[in-house]
Amino acid sequence: MKTIKLQRKKMIARRAAHELILTMAKHGNHSLDIEYRISFVTDADVKRFFSAQDIDFQDVVQKCREFKKSVPFFENLVGSTWYVLGGAKVTRVDANTNKKDLEVKGPGTITMSIYWTQYEEAENALDQAIENSSFIKFHSALVLGIACIESYIRYRTQEWNKIHSNDLIQDS
Repeated sequence: MKTIKLQRKKMIARRAAHELILTMAKHGNHSLDIEYRISFVTDADVKRFFSAQDIDFQDVVQKCREFKKSVPFFENLVGSTWYVLGGAKVTRVDANTNKKDLEVKGPGTITMSIYWTQYEEAENALDQAIENSSFIKFHSALVLGIACIESYIRYRTQEWNKIHSNDLIQDS
């Protein structure tokens, strides 16, 4: 009897890695960080940034062809959920309004965004589906992935509405 095993490609295409790096640099959430506010408009801007760091852009592209390699400087590796221990206090400030929008006094849990958490859960479910050849986990990964996209659209709509009170986007 023939068995079917799920697996990922070892590497993505060079062009896909190239586009991934440029997209993360130009559109990633690193530009919201006050300490690290960088904004790139063109592909050349991104390449100049890497050159200024003495890093060959083509070397980064080659490295990022491997599925689990991160994009240096522009990929957030901290994760969406943080655990606050003891009596610590964590406050999140909205990057657009500079107002406090979330506070946790430990112990507790803080989730930076729903869409990000859903993405991480979808990725975990996909990893488990591949590892265990599980159709159910694969189905869960798809459902969570779609929920992530819907949550991201909702998040971007809310961000737009905060800044553009005279041109609100309404869900129909």
